[in-house]
Amino acid sequence: MTNFTQPPGGPAESVAVPSRRFDPQEQFDVKTDTYLTWQAGFRNWLASFRNWCVTMLGELTQATNQVAQSAQDASGFAKTASDAAEAAVPAASAASAAALHVDKRYLGAKALLPVADNQGAPLVAGAVCYYTGVAPGKVMVWSGVEWTTGIASVAGVSSWAGKSGNVAPLFSDLGGRPNSLAGYGVTTLVGLSEGGTGAATADAARANLAVRERLVADRTYHVRKDGNDANAGLENTAVGAFLTIQRALDECRKLDPGVFGITIRVYAGTFSQALSVPALIDGSQGITIAGNGSGSTFLTAPSGGVVVSTSFRARLHIQDVGISVGGAGVGILTNPNSYVSFTNIAFGACGYHIYAQYSSTVNATGNYSITGAATYHVYCVYLSTVVINGRTVTLTGNPAFTTYALAAYLGMLIMVGNTYVGTAMGIKLSVSANAVIYTAGENTPGSASGTVSSGGQIV
Repeated sequence: MTNFTQPPGGPAESVAVPSRRFDPQEQFDVKTDTYLTWQAGFRNWLASFRNWCVTMLGELTQATNQVAQSAQDASGFAKTASDAAEAAVPAASAASAAALHVDKRYLGAKALLPVADNQGAPLVAGAVCYYTGVAPGKVMVWSGVEWTTGIASVAGVSSWAGKSGNVAPLFSDLGGRPNSLAGYGVTTLVGLSEGGTGAATADAARANLAVRERLVADRTYHVRKDGNDANAGLENTAVGAFLTIQRALDECRKLDPGVFGITIRVYAGTFSQALSVPALIDGSQGITIAGNGSGSTFLTAPSGGVVVSTSFRARLHIQDVGISVGGAGVGILTNPNSYVSFTNIAFGACGYHIYAQYSSTVNATGNYSITGAATYHVYCVYLSTVVINGRTVTLTGNPAFTTYALAAYLGMLIMVGNTYVGTAMGIKLSVSANAVIYTAGENTPGSASGTVSSGGQIV
């Protein structure tokens, strides 16, 4: 509905016209000014009135169009309703016919067996009624010739277990019930005996059902250069140990360790493989990778890759190995909410020795050494924390770093109470983007002073 615009108010009351003939000069001037002011206001009112007339004409036109459109819509609705009513006639007829058909088949409860249907027409074969003339009542079916008892004539079932008129088995009709799998025709289960006992059958069933093995004691896997990934990994022999560390890590995924620890014992040799450490069930101790000594067991990866990386929420302790990788590769890389501790690691040449990111934690729980250069020894970003406190760090060969330790983007790097044996080249510390490096004023390896920017702090 169009809301019409209200017309402007009336013009101001007219004033006397000045007269040169009858008015003195002073009075003539005053009347002239008053008249001219009124005349200007009157012109403005005339302009407003003209605009209102134009607007009113447009609104009248719009209202006329709306009325015409409403009439057209009403005509369309009436046509639709008429069509729907016309279409409903056949449906109503069909429903009536269907109801009649049902009424001819089911005649309802009858005290006397009927000789015609409810419309007085001849009975049709298959018509059913509930005969109440006997106690208890019976379901009767018209065969086309006579009324018969029950549904035997149309269902083909007249009794169960020799009991006439009984078409549903009673529990007592079923005889003895089997009390074993064999009694039901089941003779074998894949990987599990019928009794469910025996270590071999339980292991097979666990594998088939993909159920985690629950540890009842600490577990140790062995990795040797002469091992085989087809082995079980549980013995320190060529025929019992794994060949690769990742094979052992993958096996850890299948375990529910509970309160028990899992150790991967890696013997002498160089193992070249990018390792991915899985997260275990919450509350576990995590996984320990223990080498044969940092001068005996060496971990590496393809150039530019990552030697050891953690999955989301994984826990890892690594010790007694050497770590190196070519190019811009990373020695230890942490991913969201994971935790890594290490001791007796020899960090060789890498792009990054330690790269902590995304709210993860790295903790040096023992002494370690640096034997090769890197762009960064420690790179701590995105709310992560690296703690190296009270350790002896041995630097061999005056390794060169772009920056020895960097923290950025709210990272926290704590290096207090350490003893550094040897020297290094490069910037000591770099902190930015609201990160903090805490050294308590102690010296750190490097040949150039640290840099602070963008809200970072060295304290």
